[in-house]
Amino acid sequence: TGKLMGVERQLVTKSGEIIDVQLSVSGEYDEHGKLIKTRASFEDISGLKRAEEHIHSLTHALINAHESERQMISRELHDRIAQDLSTLKIGFDTLLYNQAPVSPEENQKATGFSEIFRSTIAAVRDLSYDLRPPFLDQMGLVEAISNFCGSFSEAHGLNVHFNAAGMENLKLNFETEIN
Repeated sequence: TGKLMGVERQLVTKSGEIIDVQLSVSGEYDEHGKLIKTRASFEDISGLKRAEEHIHSLTHALINAHESERQMISRELHDRIAQDLSTLKIGFDTLLYNQAPVSPEENQKATGFSEIFRSTIAAVRDLSYDLRPPFLDQMGLVEAISNFCGSFSEAHGLNVHFNAAGMENLKLNFETEIN
């Protein structure tokens, strides 16, 4: 028995319905390698194709929901939590300066607390940025990756070169590009 070859095709039934089929062909050869018989079979795989399309659709919906959630969390972190922390830090620093002179130990503690506020604000903003870089929506995927590579290069002292060959003429809708 020879190699089995499978090909997917669409066929039209007698009733005019278009169905997906898997065409399988195999050959039988004699001892000299001459083809003596072929076997072909068709298997209706329309149900499988519909299931694959449904899985693809569900996967796309899940990715969109996930990305929307990331965007909402990122916005909440930046617009609310980071802003509230900034207000607290300013209030704390202002409160400290409006008081009578404090001891060096109290001043050192206050400076430490102020630094904790500052680093927490930076961490929240970084987390917000990592969840959903704001320039992804503004510039699109290619520019966002290029920008990220530049930032990474600066932050780590490494030369990073990004080339999106073939992407310049590719037109994707906004949702596809960022997801």
